[in-house]
Amino acid sequence: KSGDASKLGVVIDEFQDSNDVNMEFVKLLSECMVDNGGTIESIMMIGDDAQSIYKFRNANVSNMTHIDEKLAPKTVEHLFMSKNYRSYSEIVDVANQLIKLNVNRVEKEFEAAKGEGGKFEVRGFYDEKAETEYVIETIKRLIDEGTSPSDICVIQRTKKPLGSLSAALTKADIPWVMMAPVKVIENSRVHAAVALTDTFFNPDATQNYKEFLNAL
Repeated sequence: KSGDASKLGVVIDEFQDSNDVNMEFVKLLSECMVDNGGTIESIMMIGDDAQSIYKFRNANVSNMTHIDEKLAPKTVEHLFMSKNYRSYSEIVDVANQLIKLNVNRVEKEFEAAKGEGGKFEVRGFYDEKAETEYVIETIKRLIDEGTSPSDICVIQRTKKPLGSLSAALTKADIPWVMMAPVKVIENSRVHAAVALTDTFFNPDATQNYKEFLNAL
């Protein structure tokens, strides 16, 4: 809500993955704005067209790239959050170059707030086997140069390639630990907490105590 309790400000996040139905809803909201006699003072759409990933779910990135046309004759103000606080310039600069290859985009340039932070390389591999062999050889080299295995991290998008990599690490006699995230509800501590909470409502349900102890 704004300073005036009778007027509303609407915020819509992840707008780069909105679909045509969402866009029609935004248009309906825009007709309820103050200048039309309504109670909505402002509508803010937040998103990054370079991160649109849900086309398979009918997302239409043009809702962002052509927002002025889609909301005409309404006036749209563009505000850019161009500072990246997550990555160093070596990564941000490469990301800028890659994003520029897309001709249908919102013109913007990102800047690394952290400045420079180390080396960064991009490599392509023919298949997963070639990639795994490169990772193993790189880890071996780092260890030979004095790096502790606990200071080396390999990140994968899914669990499957981590399984292949762990087998290769074992074969190369390199110690490893897999840190695979799980859904919150599948976490043993969550199971224990839920079971213990249930005992307060039903103290005679011995199954809850058993689940609590098993989860622990």
